[in-house]
Formats: sequence, structure tokens, C-alpha cells
Amino acid sequence: MATMTKEQISYVERTIESCRDCREICEETIFHAIRVGGETAQMDVLGVLMDCGGICKLSEKMMLRGSPYFRRMAPTVVDICEACATMCDTIAGDDYFSTCANSARRCADNLKQLA
Repeated sequence: MATMTKEQISYVERTIESCRDCREICEETIFHAIRVGGETAQMDVLGVLMDCGGICKLSEKMMLRGSPYFRRMAPTVVDICEACATMCDTIAGDDYFSTCANSARRCADNLKQLA
């Protein structure tokens, strides 16, 4: 395996951080959605949030340990994060969902560079 430059290491660290942030925000948004109820507590909404948070947690762990399989998984993570952002955008006027959409997009954008 080739040695990484400081810039590459810094980029991977930022990507790990964006995965961590996305996971945390997805989890917070799940609890918010359940409290609010209504359309936000539907299983399709909660499912996307759970999938995104779960895959971001796995991604974070894989990158931290330098898993050689992460690059093969990264495109799927990007797809799930983008689906989460799109779904969150449909919940208009809710700061939790807006924050979650932005976080999921940031994570997807960072991961695209590693995919």
C-alpha cells in the first residue's frame, strides 16, 4: 500500500468526521421524528435515517482501521447518503431534517473523492 501524503491523510480524517457527524445527526433526527410524529415518524422516513446512520457508522469504523474493502463499499454509502438528503428535503420547514440533509450531502461529497 502506497504511503499517503499529509493532504490525503487530512482528507480521510475530514471524511471520517463527516461520517461521524452524519451518523449522529441521523440518530438525533430519528428521535426528533418520533417525538413529532405524523409524516416524519413513518417507517419509510425512519428507515432511510436508520440506513444512513448505520452505514455511516460502519464507514467510519472501516476507515479508522484502514479496511481494504472500504473503497468498494463507498459508492453504496454515497447512494444511501444522497437518498437520505433527498428524503430529508421533503420534510419542509423542519430544522432537524434540514440539518440532516446538509450533513448527509457533505458526507456523500467527501466520500465521492474516496470512492
